[in-house]
Amino acid sequence: MDDWQVTKQKIWATAKACSFWTGRQVKKVFMGMCMLVGTTWGSMIIALLTIGSAAMISVMSGDIKNEYTAVHTWPEFFATDYLWPSIRLSIAAVILVFLREVGVVTSTRMKEKELQDRLTTMPPKQFLAAYSDAMIDIRQLYEGLLEECAPPLTRKGLATDIRMMLTKILVLAQNWDSAPSETYRANIMMIEEDKDLIRKDYSTQVNDSPFFLFNSNIDARLDNADGILHITDLELSTLVGAQVLAKPDTDIVPICFPFKMDASDHAKSHPNLPGGPVAVSTMASQYIEDSRTHFKQWLDDEALQNPHITEHGGGKN
Repeated sequence: MDDWQVTKQKIWATAKACSFWTGRQVKKVFMGMCMLVGTTWGSMIIALLTIGSAAMISVMSGDIKNEYTAVHTWPEFFATDYLWPSIRLSIAAVILVFLREVGVVTSTRMKEKELQDRLTTMPPKQFLAAYSDAMIDIRQLYEGLLEECAPPLTRKGLATDIRMMLTKILVLAQNWDSAPSETYRANIMMIEEDKDLIRKDYSTQVNDSPFFLFNSNIDARLDNADGILHITDLELSTLVGAQVLAKPDTDIVPICFPFKMDASDHAKSHPNLPGGPVAVSTMASQYIEDSRTHFKQWLDDEALQNPHITEHGGGKN
């Protein structure tokens, strides 16, 4: 792809983004006006305007009728002293009534949606019982670790305890959705920033990962990242299906993501993928409701901002 084609793609992408934001701003301003007119102050303005226009037409009906019969051209019509002003007041009153109706309908729908969201987010009865059991079990586990006679903590025992807690969380999600036959999975990804250790112990995961943008070799991959986020030890994964089992999830395959604490310099950093990498770089939890929609939006944004994604097509990276 030559430079001219790349430039055309960037211009086209920028134009689409500008058009999107312009339409979005116009809609936002229009809905804001509708909501404002739909308030008590808007109703008072409409009432005053309607009463004023009706009074003007009533008092000056004779002059309006004479001007109506006297005008023959549009310039004469717009130059009238009573006819055109009375029509303008009537049109303004109709527009305000229209805006008020849109605002009232929108406000009503927002309230209905808010009420529906409240009803749908209320926990089912079985969730409360599962929540109580989870809190008791986790509390007992914590107190057991604090006892003086508790056995020494081992890597295997720690992994078992982690899976037990993850299982309790999955059971809560299963009960919240009222889906006892559905399978829920959870895992803990590990963060590694020591690049020498990564080259020694995780070189295979790094080389096999399709999520590195600069992928000529392992040094290029790691030089443009602050560390990796990986699932290598399946002991830190579990699932809940028809039965509650705090066992490793053997369906999860090892995976590795790069992360960069400051990914603003696109020429020297891997982009942070949504989810774990973004959570590490921002130190904030991430929630992805629909993976397909979320990642499509992320790819669209990266295509506008990151020239490397555009040049490589974004499919491999």
